[in-house]
Amino acid sequence: MKRKPFIQGAVLALAAFGLPLNAWASERPASCMTEDELASVMLYAAPTLIRGARKGCAPFVGAESYLEQHGEETAARFYAYRGESWPAARAAMFRVMSQDPRTRGLATVMEQMPEETLRSAADTLYSEKLAEDADAAICDKVTRGLELTSSLEPRKAARLAAFLFVTFRVEDLGICAMETE
Repeated sequence: MKRKPFIQGAVLALAAFGLPLNAWASERPASCMTEDELASVMLYAAPTLIRGARKGCAPFVGAESYLEQHGEETAARFYAYRGESWPAARAAMFRVMSQDPRTRGLATVMEQMPEETLRSAADTLYSEKLAEDADAAICDKVTRGLELTSSLEPRKAARLAAFLFVTFRVEDLGICAMETE
């Protein structure tokens, strides 16, 4: 099944919380996200993705799982950072989309949308896509990833995940190589 390139932000954010990288991999876009951009996307999308995971994973995880027991409180912790992370996440999304011939037209249309409409559309897409694609293996990884990052402040969790993606050059998700001095 071919993945839509504008799902990239959701893919990245979700993978930061334990999804296998190939679960939602899309074709490599024409440009890449930097570590800072990726951290902003992850920080913005995390609450929506966590809530989508709770919805989609309910049939696969037990009531005693970390996702079920602490998913909503974890989502709420990240939700507090959505406002501050949105401008950078939005800019990264449009920069990458506008440089990719496959998504350039969509980026142009989306840039004309009112801000709240755009945010609502992105949130719905992230949440519904995750709920639709959930399976037992993905849900176990999401639960484990959330549990492992639960002690980190949300900004640090997003920065750590972005650092790991950049360090390990997850090129199939359009992440820039780590810059060395």
